[in-house]
Amino acid sequence: MIDPNNPASVAQAEIRKAANYASDVLTTWRFVHVEVDSMGPVWGNSVFAEAVDVFAPDGLDIFGWTVKLKHIELEPNRFENGILIDAAGNQFKIESNTKREVNVAYKEKAKPRTGIVELRDDDRLQNGQNVPMPDTGKLDSALKAAFVVPAIRQDNNAVRFELHASVTEDENLGIAHLKDLYDWDDLNKNSPKYWSAYLLGAFQPRPNEDNDPNDEKEKLLEVDMGNRGEATVFLETIWDYAPEVNKKYFGKITEKGILLRQHVTPRDMEQEYVLQAIAQVLASSRQEDPNPFDWVHEGPTRFPNELFRISEIYLDKIRRNAAPGRPYLLYA
Repeated sequence: MIDPNNPASVAQAEIRKAANYASDVLTTWRFVHVEVDSMGPVWGNSVFAEAVDVFAPDGLDIFGWTVKLKHIELEPNRFENGILIDAAGNQFKIESNTKREVNVAYKEKAKPRTGIVELRDDDRLQNGQNVPMPDTGKLDSALKAAFVVPAIRQDNNAVRFELHASVTEDENLGIAHLKDLYDWDDLNKNSPKYWSAYLLGAFQPRPNEDNDPNDEKEKLLEVDMGNRGEATVFLETIWDYAPEVNKKYFGKITEKGILLRQHVTPRDMEQEYVLQAIAQVLASSRQEDPNPFDWVHEGPTRFPNELFRISEIYLDKIRRNAAPGRPYLLYA
């Protein structure tokens, strides 16, 4: 670059301090259109059965009662911390259950009656209540670090309800396939010129992953990391898991520092896992990952060290992705 007003020789007239004449580096921001759906009214999270016998373990009712059922087979400890309602309308806290017996807590001057009883899960949502739209309140601030602005549209709040849903269908266990539930209007628009992502608020994953009982493993989200860009958050399981997260992580010290400097609420957990779901969608690609082992060593966010902050590896993958579920933009 030459200054034409400099009468010196070409070598002397060359402008060597480009920073004095060049503009600042420009940052390209991108919109992502996030379509949000949720399931309709809950059903099936209570069970009716016939109680044929009620007895006290070891003959001492101070240890509670065991209610024997017939013509039913329960998932062991599915109703832990739930409620048994007997034929007279009396309620008893469920401490545990086997396939055909339910153990309830002692209640002064009360004994469960035989006859038809109802067993209710300890779920926040009961039959007839709608599954709410997932809370996307932290997406805008968190995605700024990736130079992405979300345009969020709440769409269908009556997606067919399924008590359990997964990316692997199993009719024998009553597990619906998530792809049969998605109602993504913008699916075919997703492209480098029109970023689009889909988020479904579902109820629970497979029965052995829904944190019922509490010592069971938990699956809090499902993400299509391949061709499309869809994510599901299992809201009931997320809410149920929040107290266990505090017990597991609050104040613990690891090589990465102090985990969870504050107790998380069910809402915190919901917002955190919505962010994790969308971060994974935006980082997903159809092309072979040039750094495949990065995913193993770092998750989509910095949780549980920090809430609502995307990890550096995922920020990098989002920034160089052409579109959710599309090939990466590789460095030149």
